[in-house]
Amino acid sequence: MLLRHIGGIAVAFLGSVTFAVGAAWADGLPEPIQPIRPWVWEVGARYWYSTGESQKNLYGPVGTAFSSTLFSRLTYDQLTAHTGEGFFRVDHNSGFFLKGYAGGGKVVDGNLTDEDFPPATVGYSNTTSEQRDGDLTYFDIDGGVTLINTRGHSGSIKDSYTPPGYRIGAFAGYHYWKEQVHAFGCVQNEPAQPDGICVPAFPTSVLGISQDNRFDSLRLGIGGDVDLTPRLTLSGEAAYVRTWLDGADTHHLRVPPACNMPNCFAGPLKEDGVGDGVQIEAILAYQLTEALSVGVGGRYWHLETDGLTHFRFLDGTSVDSPVKWEAERYGVFVQGGLKLN
Repeated sequence: MLLRHIGGIAVAFLGSVTFAVGAAWADGLPEPIQPIRPWVWEVGARYWYSTGESQKNLYGPVGTAFSSTLFSRLTYDQLTAHTGEGFFRVDHNSGFFLKGYAGGGKVVDGNLTDEDFPPATVGYSNTTSEQRDGDLTYFDIDGGVTLINTRGHSGSIKDSYTPPGYRIGAFAGYHYWKEQVHAFGCVQNEPAQPDGICVPAFPTSVLGISQDNRFDSLRLGIGGDVDLTPRLTLSGEAAYVRTWLDGADTHHLRVPPACNMPNCFAGPLKEDGVGDGVQIEAILAYQLTEALSVGVGGRYWHLETDGLTHFRFLDGTSVDSPVKWEAERYGVFVQGGLKLN
């Protein structure tokens, strides 16, 4: 009897509490926190306006007294490019994340300054050419883990119950960067005529040199984001890069069918190298709705490699020469993002 009496009182009490809480919610008190989402996705698109430059320092043949003597320097600069890209990021509430982007477009402008030095030439030579019709393709994939997260859940979505906070994480990944440029025409700057290489000048309708460089890189970096306001977020990352170059230099007027002399090149000059670099990125994003955001950002890449240029001639002879490459690209982008659950 006593147990049945106590049980009846407990049921009545719990029922009254449930009724009271329900009535309080109905009167406008905040709803309870929703369950934490195990996965949060963000996908989007960007337009990247960038410029860049690359420089090749070519030295004398390996195994000779000139292997550390600068023979030639080719500098491509003001390499304006327009590219579009897609990007994604997925976060798990364990702290693991995966992110990446892929893009491509055209290198529409630029110049080539070609310098040659004694003893490769009788005297110093300096020429310029016009760059156009270049191509730029790239992609990146990174995996990492969030080390610090003050938001209280793993996703990057700005839910109504999530207070402002910040995240810091570490990542590792792979980066692919392929850039092709074409130099048209040739104007001699030094020495004065008639001793120059490009005398008379070549018109800009004549394709002189094409350079095709591919960099395969491993990345190791840190990144994070911070809520400046409930809707405004600043994010950024910096990565150390270990890179490998696979390049090809085509002097179109020194390969068949334009040239058939024994000292003409048998084809494009293959180039390789290994080196280091840095990649930096920052984005300021504004959350228009719970799912839709817009943003503006900036990006900087810089790579350096040391390797060899492999000369192969029509007469069957070959020579390898040390070569040092420096390449950089930087610019600003605008983006739109969509967060999915």
